[in-house]
Amino acid sequence: MASLDRIKNQLSALAGTRWVVIAGVAAGIGIFVAALLGGSRLVPAFFLGLAANGIVIGIAGVSRQVWKGAEVSSAPIPGGGALDVEAVGTVQQGLADLNKRADAHTETVNKRLYDLEKRVFKGSSEGNDEEE
Repeated sequence: MASLDRIKNQLSALAGTRWVVIAGVAAGIGIFVAALLGGSRLVPAFFLGLAANGIVIGIAGVSRQVWKGAEVSSAPIPGGGALDVEAVGTVQQGLADLNKRADAHTETVNKRLYDLEKRVFKGSSEGNDEEE
């Protein structure tokens, strides 16, 4: 457990997007080695690793920025250029909207269920002391 806490402390100490780069490099090297072990040639394996690196860095970097509250309109990709990403709002705003809609829907369903129960059990509750 001490080593796990030490690893967590080291990971939390990584500044900014350094963990994104480390994850991308690890994915790139992993795909490169897996392709080589799978019988692929050197150059195609290298480009597979490079693509995996770019994909992980792109997705993780954009996800990190959106999660922290930034509105992302584009993200750079390896080799130049930019990937256009339309982020309507932050993740926190999206979750709050989803929560409001779910609450409203649940309230509507509860009301309808209560009304249905009142209609169905209207006649059978007479003489029954277990009414609400």
